[in-house]
Amino acid sequence: MRAVKLNMIILGTVSAFFLSACGGGNAPTDTEKLITSCSNGSITLKKGDKVIALEDNTEVKVVHKDNGTKTVCVSKGKAAYQE
Repeated sequence: MRAVKLNMIILGTVSAFFLSACGGGNAPTDTEKLITSCSNGSITLKKGDKVIALEDNTEVKVVHKDNGTKTVCVSKGKAAYQE
């Protein structure tokens, strides 16, 4: 049970409501970095990083680790982040 509390996993649908930008584009801009597919690992987010959906109906998996870090990967669609 402790491990469940320490490693809370959130799977959500990325939408323009929860993100700082709308999806629908195909490629990240110069200031955006692609987020990898969950099958290829994950990206560690820093405080202030913003996740952006690049395709409609994109889903990302965010893991809140017990050391305070957050990792993100794309489970469906395409997404990027801005530092």
